[in-house]
Amino acid sequence: MRRGLFLAIVLSAVFCAAIPVSAAPLADARLTLESAGANPVAGGTFVISVAVESVPVPNGPAFDWTVAITLPTSIEFLTAVRGMPTVPQCSVAGTVLTCRGRSIGGEITSSTTLRLRAGAAGQYTIRGTAAIVGQPDTNPANDSAELSVTVGAAPPATARCLVPNVVRRPLAAARSALVRAGCRVGPVRNARSTTVARGRVVSQAPRAGRRVARGTRVSLVVSRGG
Repeated sequence: MRRGLFLAIVLSAVFCAAIPVSAAPLADARLTLESAGANPVAGGTFVISVAVESVPVPNGPAFDWTVAITLPTSIEFLTAVRGMPTVPQCSVAGTVLTCRGRSIGGEITSSTTLRLRAGAAGQYTIRGTAAIVGQPDTNPANDSAELSVTVGAAPPATARCLVPNVVRRPLAAARSALVRAGCRVGPVRNARSTTVARGRVVSQAPRAGRRVARGTRVSLVVSRGG
């Protein structure tokens, strides 16, 4: 009987050893950072695309991921404007932007578009590192990426004149007001008026409140009385 029991144990062990044990699902995330539009100018906004690809892994599952992006001090995160399959949750601590999302599994890329604001002009590098939440990454070598961003100088602001209201002012006072505002006095003609005193402005063109290029001439009609 002991011999039979021993034989049964041996056969059971051999049988169990022959059954393949399924390995725990593995995942591999590959990070890419790309510019999603034209190069920004100082003070302007721009967008970048952040993609976490589910690299083919046998029986690879969907997984939660995080991406930590180090932003240069002159570049500010504004918002995540879209995402696939969903918009990730993003937060900023100092110069590090952290976003968390979920992959779909298989050979599908999870992506999001981030809107940023550029500060001073210059050449900057944005660096990111992806991590899989709660399980190991089979290939950490492809978890990091960087993106070079060129921020151009902002175009010079066009000098403007906010046209003041000079109607009913004496001509001399109207001239002074226009010059102070950055405009110039244009053609001046006289016209009869029974409502505006002699020597005062009856009308002007362009009208008050318009923003025009600095140095724009403003035409005046001055009363010569009734």
